[in-house]
Formats: sequence, structure tokens, C-alpha cells
Amino acid sequence: MVVYAMMLIMDIFFLWAWIAIEIVLVSIWSVQLRTAFQRYRWRNDKISHLSLQDTPTISVCIPARNETHALTDCLTAVLASDYPKLEVIVLDDCSQDNTSQLIRSFANSGVRFIEGEVPPTGWLGRNHALEVLSKNASGKYLLFMGVDTRVEPGTITQLANYMFAKRASMVSVLPQRSRNVSIGILFSTLRYFWQLLLPQFLHTPASASLWLIRAAALEEAGGFAPLQAKVSPENTLAQQFAAKSTYRFLLSDTELGAYYSKKWSSQVDTAIRLYYPALYKNPGIVLLSMLGLTLAYVAPFIVVAYQILSGSASLATVVLGAVCVGFGAVYALFVRTAYGQPWLFGFVSFPLVMVQEIILLAVSMIGYVTGRVNWKGRNICYPVLRRKF
Repeated sequence: MVVYAMMLIMDIFFLWAWIAIEIVLVSIWSVQLRTAFQRYRWRNDKISHLSLQDTPTISVCIPARNETHALTDCLTAVLASDYPKLEVIVLDDCSQDNTSQLIRSFANSGVRFIEGEVPPTGWLGRNHALEVLSKNASGKYLLFMGVDTRVEPGTITQLANYMFAKRASMVSVLPQRSRNVSIGILFSTLRYFWQLLLPQFLHTPASASLWLIRAAALEEAGGFAPLQAKVSPENTLAQQFAAKSTYRFLLSDTELGAYYSKKWSSQVDTAIRLYYPALYKNPGIVLLSMLGLTLAYVAPFIVVAYQILSGSASLATVVLGAVCVGFGAVYALFVRTAYGQPWLFGFVSFPLVMVQEIILLAVSMIGYVTGRVNWKGRNICYPVLRRKF
């Protein structure tokens, strides 16, 4: 009887200790996310506009590989920009569809076509494409963007004025999601969510979708050659410039007008490509991360659902249920502020996207360990795994 009582007390102690940890986690989430939104939100006040004679040329650099589904809309949006001195360059990275012909069809509109080549040994295809684009660009500033990114006519001008006013070497923008509801929005991967949750001293957020860099600064950093096998070269550059206080990260809004529309399958492919390298290519760290995510963010929902369905709800169930609501609310805040989507999406999808995240961690690790991670038809395992951190 005494042993049973002690076991019951221990169970109650561990249950409430776990709940206390969950309360701390949701509190940290809330504070950190609000701090990030305050720090990175777009502000257009008191930014002076340069005169035409002082406006430098910006080279818009777009790497494309098998992108016929999105490239037309991307280029149409860029060409509608009101920035007065714009050079648009698109590199066809050995596409196996009609991307090359599509790019050439914009030649009369001023788009310059660059034919890509098989990347040299040790280079990731995207990084080599960025290197070739930077070498062929004539602008004082280089704007790298993905084909899934859309900009309004005033986006580039506003971004350029902001960069000049802040005297920054690099600015990257997290675009809002497409205005159309899709599975790609409901089940978005959490890549940028984690970037905003981590404190600034631990991680410098950066977006691959839209980033502007001073050409001279990129050259001083060695270009992309030192980053040839980095799955996120823009993140490394952001860290370097952040150390010099010349880097800025921005969350787009309707005023800045940068949008992003990426299919769910493409987001999954990107997550698989990024997650294992982001965790130092260490299976132990990946497994610990999966366990931590399960215990911290999935288990509470399972426990609450089980206790309600089994009719064994208690005070602990109520408190844990409140914690689940808290996690959903924080994620809803992220979805509303960063993506410009309805709050309800966050409440509905949070536990599901968290399960998805755990699965993607496992798939990324297994893919790299077995040498089967492909990116747009190219296996990227060797150049990524061979490089030491």
C-alpha cells in the first residue's frame, strides 16, 4: 500500500512537472515571437527616396531549373517594377523541360538569358547557379529571388530605399504567403517558424526567397565559392554581415508587397534537403530533436484527447488543454503575422504540422544517410556530407 501511494505521488509529481515545463515553453514562445515580430516587421516611415541620378542599378538574379509552372508569373511581376534602373538575368540550370525557351521568350522585354552548365565537382547546383549569376550581373546591388516569389510594382523600390537608408550590405525578406488558400499554406513546413523562435544570438534568420546584397560586399566575402556545398548559402552570408551589423531581415506585409507561392510538395522537398544539414549532420541530434518535439508539442494533444475521450478528465487535463490552446494561439499569431493568413489556420493545423515536422526530420536523416536526397533531379548528398562544419 505504501509503495502504491509513493508511485501515485511520483506519477502526479512527474505529470505536473511536465505540465510546468509546457507552460514555460508556451510562455517563451509567446515572448520570443512577439519580440521577433517587433524587430523584423516592415517599417516604411522616415525612409528617404533617392533621386534618379543617385539610384544605382539593381540586377535581379533568378536561377531556374524545370520552372515552367511558375516562371512566367515571376518574370511578369518583376518586369512591372517601378524601379528605374533594373537588370533582369535568368539562368537556366540545365532544365529538362521548356524553361529555356520560356526565358528566351522574354528577351524583347529586356530579360537576359544565361545558359547553365553541369556544376563542377563539390558544388551544389543552386549555389553554382548563384555564382554564375553574380559574375554576369552588372548591377551595384544584386537581388536574388526564387521563381515562386511574386513582387508588386513598388516592392523593389521600397526594399532598395530601405537598404540604402540603413546602409546595409544585405537585406532578406520573408514574403507573405499567396492569398489563395491551399494545402501548401495549411500544411506549411516550419522552417521559418523555427528561425523566428530562436533568439537572435543563437540564429540569424534569412530568407532564400528574396534577398538583396551589395555586389562589392558579396565579392569581399569571396562570392559563393566558400559556400559551394552549403545548402543555405544566404544564411551563412547573413551571419557574416550580422556580425558586422550590416544585415537586416524583414517580414513582408501588404505594403511591401512580396508574396510567395510554393506547392506543398516543393516545401517538403526543401525541408528534406535542409533539415539534416541544419542539425550538424548528426543522427543523434536528429533523434533527440524528434523526441523533444514529440514530448513537448505532440504528446500534450494526445494526452488531452485521450483523457477526454476516455472520460478521465481532471484538473491536469484542463491545464494541459489550456497549454495546447496556447501553442495553437502562438502558431496562429505566426500564421497571421508572417504569412498574412487567417488565425484559424494556426489552431487547426498546428498539431498536424508538428507531426509532419517530426516525420520530415526522420526522412531527411534517412535520405542523407542512404545517399538518396535529390534536389530538382540532382543528388546532393556527396557535396553536402563531404564538407565539414
